[in-house]
Amino acid sequence: MEDNLYKIGIIVCQDKTDVPGQENASGRITKEFAEKLGCQIVKYEIVPNEKCLIASDIRDWSDIAELDLIFTVGGSGLSDTDCVPEATRESVDRLCPGIPEYIRWNMFKKDKLCSLSRITAGLRKKTLVINIPSDEMSVKETLEILASILPDALNMLKKR
Repeated sequence: MEDNLYKIGIIVCQDKTDVPGQENASGRITKEFAEKLGCQIVKYEIVPNEKCLIASDIRDWSDIAELDLIFTVGGSGLSDTDCVPEATRESVDRLCPGIPEYIRWNMFKKDKLCSLSRITAGLRKKTLVINIPSDEMSVKETLEILASILPDALNMLKKR
């Protein structure tokens, strides 16, 4: 792997209405975004929206695989089954509240409902973990917003 590539993982969280294990458009969009950023996708998993599974992946992918970035896709809404923010907070050492605030601030101009999103972000050791929504349009907009800050954030973590 080249030194300039970041190692990332993508966890796509599915609810009970999704076909188990089937990739959705949001997961595919996130993979394409990561590749355009010059990232190496080291881990990709589609999991049920279960807090213990998501938290375990975040911990393992940070501690064992030593990923630079983990995206979680979905599971951050108001449904009683949405548990990704809780799994993330349980797994990270420090929260990065400015990242979701920046996303919501930028998205609010187009869609007031983004204020209902519970996305969060944090650090586990040297791994940045960011929740992104599952709605296809929201994923695209969120990733466009993140494109303006992610290179700097990842460089800061790598101390480049």
